[in-house]
Amino acid sequence: MPTQLYRLLRDESMAERLRSLKAILLGGAPVPALLLERALALELPLFTSYGCTEMASQVTTTAPGDPAEALQTSGRLLPYRKLEIAGDGEILLGGQTRCVGFLEKGELIHPFDAKGFWPSGDLGRLNDQGYLKIIGRKDNLFISGGENIYPEEIEQAMFEHPECEEVLVVPVPDPEFGQRPAAFVHSRRTIDPAEWRDFLSSRLAGFKIPRIYWPWPQEIPVGIKPSRQAFRELARTLLRE
Repeated sequence: MPTQLYRLLRDESMAERLRSLKAILLGGAPVPALLLERALALELPLFTSYGCTEMASQVTTTAPGDPAEALQTSGRLLPYRKLEIAGDGEILLGGQTRCVGFLEKGELIHPFDAKGFWPSGDLGRLNDQGYLKIIGRKDNLFISGGENIYPEEIEQAMFEHPECEEVLVVPVPDPEFGQRPAAFVHSRRTIDPAEWRDFLSSRLAGFKIPRIYWPWPQEIPVGIKPSRQAFRELARTLLRE
């Protein structure tokens, strides 16, 4: 997780230890641009990747010697894997490392299409060089005033703020637009909504800028993959108070 690397780099003595590693693999969440810049400045052996349990972990990874801009993607397809992008942007996965199926109530389920591809639920696109860029989760998408919003895009923009350590965006009801984005934020200092709006105005379309900013709940640890459903429920609770 990028958050774990961020925390390690807050201790200046860790840089030399991290440089001694053969590889630092980042995945599971978007990599903030500022974190990437700092890691490259320290000459850390950084690699970005995309993967899932159903594919025996990694599917794509950047390679040694890849240019810095490649680290803003999740890399290229590894051997023995197959990947296609469906018409709606969903990532379809197959190949020799794909699982044989899912065990449900004692029965083996095979949720694969005629070509053996499995719908991952992740959205992405491939550039001309074959590098994969993750857009977000298909089931995280929500609609605001007729516009598609991917929470991950907003989170990536907010992570560019130098004081932001963790962020998660959820939809909340809105009488005019149906739904609007709201953000839970963990930062090194308090960042008020006006500062966030000013910071994000050059990075996101206006309808994507969160209308509410809540502090990260103390009972939920920072640095692990959070449950979006838990945060949606928390948002509903906070709106009722």
